[in-house]
Amino acid sequence: MYAASASDGRALWRTASDDAPWGGPSCASGLVVWTDRGGTLHAAIAPDGRVAWTTKLPAPPVGPALATPHGAVVALADSTLRAYANHDGKQRWKTKLGAPFLGSPCAGWASVVGVTARGDVIACSAEKGTIQWRRKLPEPSRLPLVSDGRSLYLCPGGAIVTSLDARSGRPRWARGLPQPATRLVPAMGRRGITVVDATGYRMYDESGRCIVDVRAEPNRAGEELFPLSESAYLTANGSGEVALYYVATVDAGPGRTRDVPSGISHETWRGPVAHGAVVGVAAHPTRGLVAVSSADGILYALTIPRDGS
Repeated sequence: MYAASASDGRALWRTASDDAPWGGPSCASGLVVWTDRGGTLHAAIAPDGRVAWTTKLPAPPVGPALATPHGAVVALADSTLRAYANHDGKQRWKTKLGAPFLGSPCAGWASVVGVTARGDVIACSAEKGTIQWRRKLPEPSRLPLVSDGRSLYLCPGGAIVTSLDARSGRPRWARGLPQPATRLVPAMGRRGITVVDATGYRMYDESGRCIVDVRAEPNRAGEELFPLSESAYLTANGSGEVALYYVATVDAGPGRTRDVPSGISHETWRGPVAHGAVVGVAAHPTRGLVAVSSADGILYALTIPRDGS
């Protein structure tokens, strides 16, 4: 596991593990936690990378760990959710779920929440592990749950995006999608959700209003789309080439959807960034910074101009 300065990319610390990390790290209360594919949960002190503790898990993890002020929470293949104390890594609580979570749990309203392979959304107390509420979906979700703290977002069957109240689990709204969702990501700079599909992305605010509908230019073979903001997105392909697109939005008026017809987005820059396939993109909207990680084991940082130049 590596930590690098966001300003200049300078390596801050490195902590080795016996197996490859499972997804990215999670940080809370000054502690960085992550799982590896060998079934070990790791914790390091955030400022300097000193190892705080390691714990061998009783079953394989199904996704990355979630750091919380009450402990590191990890979902396991034995259909349990477990929390491990921040100070020494000992197990604090265990909750039986009935079926494994789809990936990592996410933070809800003083809770950790996930969706099981059977289609149950379950919220557990982050402090004690007790089940606070459980809701059965009409169809199993193909995608992991996403949270903005107050609302939970998921796609039962892939064709509907649904919002639940994080505190009670009550449905807030549901919207049909023109195409099946391929990825859910938090809305950039606001509460809500961004739904990515094969041809573009839509942003919904927390009330369920579609505020942006971007239909991307036809993707070249093997390209994946990564939304950056309401008016910009990146595409990346397996050879390490990245392209930046800006979108000319059409404002339909106050309180109405801003519709972006096909062909309005325009490519402003394309070039090789990584020597290997791009495996992840993370944006920092307020700083105009985008981090690109590649299969060659290198992290790249791009500065994105705000004016589309």
